[in-house]
Amino acid sequence: MGSFKTVLIAIGEDPKPGIHTGAQELPEWVTQHLEDHGIDNAYHPCYTGKDLEKYASDADVVWMFSGSRILTAETIPLLKECGAILKVGSGVDNIDVEAATRLGIIVVNTPEAVTGPVAEHTIALLLAAVRNVIRQNQWVKSGHWGAHDARPIHDLEGSTLGLIGFGRIAQLVARKLAAFEMSFVAYDPFVSTAEIEAHGARAVSLDELLRESHFVSVHCNLTPETEAIIGERELRIMRKDAILVNTARGPLVDEKALYEALSEGWIAAAALDVMDTEPPAPDSPLLRLENAIITPHVGGMSGDWPDRSWRALCRALVAMSQGRWPDSVVNREAVRPRAEWLKP
Repeated sequence: MGSFKTVLIAIGEDPKPGIHTGAQELPEWVTQHLEDHGIDNAYHPCYTGKDLEKYASDADVVWMFSGSRILTAETIPLLKECGAILKVGSGVDNIDVEAATRLGIIVVNTPEAVTGPVAEHTIALLLAAVRNVIRQNQWVKSGHWGAHDARPIHDLEGSTLGLIGFGRIAQLVARKLAAFEMSFVAYDPFVSTAEIEAHGARAVSLDELLRESHFVSVHCNLTPETEAIIGERELRIMRKDAILVNTARGPLVDEKALYEALSEGWIAAAALDVMDTEPPAPDSPLLRLENAIITPHVGGMSGDWPDRSWRALCRALVAMSQGRWPDSVVNREAVRPRAEWLKP
């Protein structure tokens, strides 16, 4: 095969002051690693379709290390030579996968880069919420001592965790929490009952999960079908002492309904690493609630997160440059690849 060109695009809109865009500096070892494998790479922050057309129209692969939303149905056709779009992490909701599929462009993600950290962050949020850690910390720092009214909500032992979506992250959460002698139920129409049971959970309907679970953790992809999968109806089905955890995507939960649920006592607490709008507006009512824990979409990060992510991206790029399919392609079943360099 001849030359293989890739273009890294960092961000998709001009960053606002004080807001982290997710853009990362390209480490020197990444550039050298790609050169060693005969990959011609360019790095261009792209803010508009015109930028894409100027810098990436002749690229074999366009790859992203950010939450950019520049790859839309209008801009993807500007990538005239593109055979693959590569995205760090597991979520690809910021890419118009349908538009890419229509053009024969495969969409590649790297879930192995974030599975462990997201699972650990899910568990951290769950423990913080169930033990009321944040309120206890604030109580002590305000000069008080004693249990106050921030007593733990549940014991983990003997409780049931419901997992909405049962992919790699949810499976790892269940495996790590098994030591607490909990029970697990899972809802995922795309995972067989046998596979769910093989990972120590019981397959149930969504409503069964909501009724039975002391804790509900959301792990599904964001699609038109899953948007607001947790809304008013679902929150009213949940136990009044239930805790909701979301480390997947903000729009999976109806925030207006969640505010009502938390403020009116439909459920006990929520712990969120993602929100509908990021960052949230300063006047977001959820920010005022003591029974809502919110972290700034950091679940996929860890001490070695950048290095692990770059290595996952490089593995995928090298595989494609050698004509091999990368490990994770989200639209492989639906697409006849434009990329002639990919082997059948």
